[in-house]
Order: sequence, then structure tokens, then C-alpha cells
Amino acid sequence: MDYRILTLRDGRDLEYATNGVDHRAAIIMHQGTLADLSVWGSWLEEFARLGVAAVAFNRSGYGRSSAKAGRVTVDVAHDVTELADHLGLTSFVSVGWSGGGSHALATAVDPGVAGSSPSRASRPSLRTTSTSSTASRPMTSRSTAPRCATSTSW
Repeated sequence: MDYRILTLRDGRDLEYATNGVDHRAAIIMHQGTLADLSVWGSWLEEFARLGVAAVAFNRSGYGRSSAKAGRVTVDVAHDVTELADHLGLTSFVSVGWSGGGSHALATAVDPGVAGSSPSRASRPSLRTTSTSSTASRPMTSRSTAPRCATSTSW
């Protein structure tokens, strides 16, 4: 993974990595609460193999991304907007794993994410997947698949 730093308009740093596929549409991945963007390494590689542009980033206070005093979950939408603008994205799908799921949702529902392109993020949907280690208790098992929030405008 090629780690990079974007200096945001408010002076903070945002660490991110892309899979090298150049496209105006991409998948933007939000890591879980106790993780950093490196958890998406194999996903970035697989999406590259498929020819799909993908980006992982460390939200505020993780990895080499600067912390933001008083930060709340919905603040991630502004960081994603700046990242998408920097990368020249006109549309994206926002995907979150574990604690990143709420951040992906915040990105998908915040009208400010649209920036100068109103169609960039719209009509979010929530998709969850769970697996069971025993067929007799499917609803009590822990999920082994990422929870995903997507903006359906592609």
C-alpha cells in the first residue's frame, strides 16, 4: 500500500492509501474502531485486481491522521469530501467495518458530502451480513463479514 498524507483545509493531516486504479468512481473504506487503514490492504489489492478504484483512510486521530478536538462521528463526512475532491472522485461507495460502519453511514447521509457535485453521495442503504458457527443459533453469532453502508449513486 502506498500511504499518503493530504493536508485538509483546517490544517489537519489525513492519511490515506489508494489501490492505484484511476477512476472517477471509487470505494472509500472506513476502518473499525481499534484498527487503522492497513486492515483494508487485501481489499485494496483485490479491488485493484478487479479494476475497481478503492481508497482507505485513517479517520481523525488514527494512524498519521491528525486528531480533531471535539470531533463527532458526522465530522468524518467533511474529511471524506475533501479526500474525494482531492482524488477527483465524482461518485463513491462508502464502506465501513465494525465501528467504521457508523462513519460510512455518516458520510452517506450528510448532504455536505456532495460538495460541488450534488449526485456524488445520495440515497444511502444499510447492508449487514452475519455468519454463524452453529446452525442452531444463527442470530446470536458475531459477524465475520464487514458491515457496509453504501451511497447508491454510482
